[in-house]
Amino acid sequence: MQNIIRQPMSIDELAKVFARSPRFPLVPPMEDAVWQRVAANPNLAKWATALRDVAMTEIDQPLPPLSDELYAQFYKTGIRLPFERIYFSRRRNLARAVISTLIEPAGETKQRLLGSALSKMREVFNEESWALIAHTGHSPTGKDPLTLDLFSSETANQMGELLSLLGDHVPADLQQAIHRRLQVEIFDNYLNRPHYWIATAYNWNAVCHQGVLGAAMGLIDDPELLARLFHKAAPNLAIFLTGFTPDGGCSEGPGYWGYGFGWFMELNRQLELRTRGRLSLVEGDDHVRAISLFGPRVTLSNGHAVNFSDNGARSIPRGVLLQYLADRFNDDFIRVSAQSSWRREANSPPDMTAERLDLFYLLRHFLRCPDGPLDAQPVLPEGDIGFPDLGVHLLRFRDAAGHLWELAAKAGHNAEFHNHNDVGSYLLNIDGRRVLTEIGAPEYVREFFKEETRYTFLAARSLGHPLPLINGQEQAAGKSFAGTIAVTGSGDRSTIDIGITRAYPAEASCERCLRQIAIDKRSGRIDITDQLTLAPTATTAESAVVTEMPVTLIDGHAFVTSGKNTLRVSPLPATIIREIQRLPFNHHNGSPGELFRIVLEPKAFDHELTIGCWVELAAP
Repeated sequence: MQNIIRQPMSIDELAKVFARSPRFPLVPPMEDAVWQRVAANPNLAKWATALRDVAMTEIDQPLPPLSDELYAQFYKTGIRLPFERIYFSRRRNLARAVISTLIEPAGETKQRLLGSALSKMREVFNEESWALIAHTGHSPTGKDPLTLDLFSSETANQMGELLSLLGDHVPADLQQAIHRRLQVEIFDNYLNRPHYWIATAYNWNAVCHQGVLGAAMGLIDDPELLARLFHKAAPNLAIFLTGFTPDGGCSEGPGYWGYGFGWFMELNRQLELRTRGRLSLVEGDDHVRAISLFGPRVTLSNGHAVNFSDNGARSIPRGVLLQYLADRFNDDFIRVSAQSSWRREANSPPDMTAERLDLFYLLRHFLRCPDGPLDAQPVLPEGDIGFPDLGVHLLRFRDAAGHLWELAAKAGHNAEFHNHNDVGSYLLNIDGRRVLTEIGAPEYVREFFKEETRYTFLAARSLGHPLPLINGQEQAAGKSFAGTIAVTGSGDRSTIDIGITRAYPAEASCERCLRQIAIDKRSGRIDITDQLTLAPTATTAESAVVTEMPVTLIDGHAFVTSGKNTLRVSPLPATIIREIQRLPFNHHNGSPGELFRIVLEPKAFDHELTIGCWVELAAP
């Protein structure tokens, strides 16, 4: 098995391999006996029932329409959610019809579901432009069939897989139209036109390549065309891997790790299948093995994740990816994480409104879900998990009373992918519930992705994080605005020192700022202090603790309530809690949210000072 990223091959060499590897369905066709086994899998029962129930109500309904007004909305207003809600809803509807068809026993209902699936397939195919309107911002109509973005690429792969799944049940005219459109808008487009993402080091690179190349492997017989596609892709996929730190860390966070790296690994699976194990993207690559551990390692208890940057609090890896990683790399740590994910998913039906409950995900979920017992609850290992190159450290421990504490802190720099100006930030979960929180990904609108306006959004600016405000200045954006992290201690005590001096602009008049997080694991007490040395021009300094949980201020202490627990935030002797600020923002789904900023300031300002607090659980 040759790794074509680490051991490049010529077009002729690649063509010879593809010539020896004739095309076959990379996903099992509807008539394959595997679907009977999938239908009988007890761990899929709740999912199958929920999907079928909704698919039956939609069986004679057309997909919700994407109007010209919706297509043009982003260009006119910068708002993207109304279009995307319909766009992704159409793909979820299609996926429900297809999966329900595949697992339905032969009979009249199966034929009705198949008819529904084919009708919805044609409707999605007939969309004038498969790209999201946020990615066709140059077009007043919002439509551009030649914009090769994340979702036009994904739709291409989806169309290829639908032809494999449904075979000759797909009308001949639709089959021919799919082949023609993909040849022009996807394959020729990829080979002959420039695309800004092609040599980037973040998720777009991998996701777009997976869509283009995955569709090609499912539809193309021509060995030379496949060879040309992979010859162009291989060196660019190598660039994608450089976006991960040497320790396997992903500054985009676990959600985008699962997206970019997940689609990269799916492309590898397709390539290894299509070439009968002759070609690979990962074989013998220790860096890829390290990357594969990132998602499981930053998974917290109760379905939460370390959600620095643009990530949701529950942006944990899914069982479908973890299962493949565990099997491909024969890794027991990932296998435990996969088991935990499968158990959580099997015990509850899917959220039909989840944005990405599409065919790409559902198909793999149903094919990979284990059919054995999932009764045992795998336990995440306690202890420290560090990514020194990324600048992130996670501690998981139980105090003397048995409470589970999960604390993550970061250094890094302020030009990371999906960056927030957050050097020195931290989050805290207790007993599987969020307490001191990260906003993560806010609502995505045009201005959030513009350099000049991104840091006006609370989620991305320092003010939305538990960070000092020095001489009225927040941290600045840019790679030079960076921090250092060092972890010391053993047993019941650990200390995280984060140097955040360089994260502030010159206007902050900050000569030194050291954040120290000292953890007493047995007592369940965490001290957070900021030691500052300020130039004579500085006149103010404050720090903060932030949360989305309810906060009350009593006798100079702040109390944060999360579930059955209440965390007390107590100022150090030379510090006071000045106020609780309420700062509005929009969640990723557009709903309103509120961040509580517990503002700490020194009792007396000086140019050498320490601002800080300690946190511990209040007595019940």
